Amino acid sequence: MDASRFDALSRSLGSHACRRGLLGGVLVTLGRGVLPLVNSEAKQRHRRTKRKKLQRNEFGCISVGRACRGKDTNCCSGICKGKKPKKGEKDKSKCVGHDASTCLPGQMESVCGGTDLLCTTSTGDTKGLCEMTTGNAAYCVANARCWPCSKDADCHPFCGLQAACFRCAGFCADTGGTVCGGQGNCPGFPPLPP
Repeated sequence: MDASRFDALSRSLGSHACRRGLLGGVLVTLGRGVLPLVNSEAKQRHRRTKRKKLQRNEFGCISVGRACRGKDTNCCSGICKGKKPKKGEKDKSKCVGHDASTCLPGQMESVCGGTDLLCTTSTGDTKGLCEMTTGNAAYCVANARCWPCSKDADCHPFCGLQAACFRCAGFCADTGGTVCGGQGNCPGFPPLPP
């Protein structure tokens, strides 16, 4: 660039209107570079606080040991241990089983595909057999009947509040492979639905 052109350029930048225009241009250019970064950070923050979807099993409920957002009805067992998480907090609540006695998860009676393992129900006076609930929990059952169920609550009207819904695909094919069982008698069963 020769000296005369440089002088002309510097004189033009010296006027107030041009300096304002130059400053405006610089600010617009900077704004275009910074604005996407601000939007990107806001999107990442939103993504972090988004809730994870609950992990439901094939019965449409949450198995033992999984997060349940502090809500009993989400669990197959009907028991969610822990508080509902506040917005943005990690869910520390978990579904838990009940009335397992000496049974371990995965144990079930021989007609359901396992080995007959005796247990004593939580009432303490009745002998039972180990079963595995639809929520993958161990359960000691004294009395049961093939019945279409998915959660323990589906069995409460027939076998009481300690009842459970468990799997027995080999024996109860006509009910979808499920059984309602209880700690004592289950007198409330109506005839099986057609």
